[in-house]
Amino acid sequence: MFLTSIFLKSVRDLRRSLFWWSVAVILYCSLMTILYDTMADSLELLVEFYPPELAKMFGVDIKTLASPSGWLYAEIYAMVLPICFIAFFVFSGANAIANEEETRTLELLLSEPVSRGRLYVEKFMALVFNCVVISIVAFISIALPSIAINMDIYMWNLIAGTLNLTLLATLLGTLAFALSASLGKRRTALVVPVGFAMVSYVSNIASMFTSVVDGINKFSIFNYYRIEEAFEKGIDVGIILGFLFSIILVTLIGYLRFQRRDLRF
Repeated sequence: MFLTSIFLKSVRDLRRSLFWWSVAVILYCSLMTILYDTMADSLELLVEFYPPELAKMFGVDIKTLASPSGWLYAEIYAMVLPICFIAFFVFSGANAIANEEETRTLELLLSEPVSRGRLYVEKFMALVFNCVVISIVAFISIALPSIAINMDIYMWNLIAGTLNLTLLATLLGTLAFALSASLGKRRTALVVPVGFAMVSYVSNIASMFTSVVDGINKFSIFNYYRIEEAFEKGIDVGIILGFLFSIILVTLIGYLRFQRRDLRF
């Protein structure tokens, strides 16, 4: 009976992982947001003496650290939350089909009246569902404490920043998912997106110090992350559409490849 809905089965298979990742996100985001209230007075002193070049190595503009948006970016959105999201999304995407194929359970799924296309689409929907859930959890974990301490930040801008993060991590998760379906190799589906993310991050940081990498940085997904701009101006439609187009393109390529390749049973 559980095979009648691959989507529900896939969501159910990841429920424990989603729960513990959500717990970690709630604890960290809530703590860092509340901590701003106790450190606000000392942050201006920190800004005065902290080396700006050292802060740039972590993608942070030290001059904005004392502001609510600067604090949230530096402590949550600059590195920690992207790492959490990318790890969860990429791991989920890489396991979606390749794990089924490697453990020989994919044959069982396809022995039912289930087409490859339906399998691919419903598993991808489950991946997106989990991405949306943990993103909402992260937003609420920051929004509620920020309201409680009267943090001066617009909720709409916080939504914009979280949306940018969600789309960036979803793109990498989609890449892992497409590789998982296209190659049936979980290790490759893990290594390629993580490697791409690391190179993109380093390229984006390096562009703050030298113009030599500007050409390469145009292909860096972190070049279009731009959380600080989102906190200031809200949603950038161009960036959102760019991420969505990339996600759809990668998904379609993976779909076509999965439909045509020989599966290992």
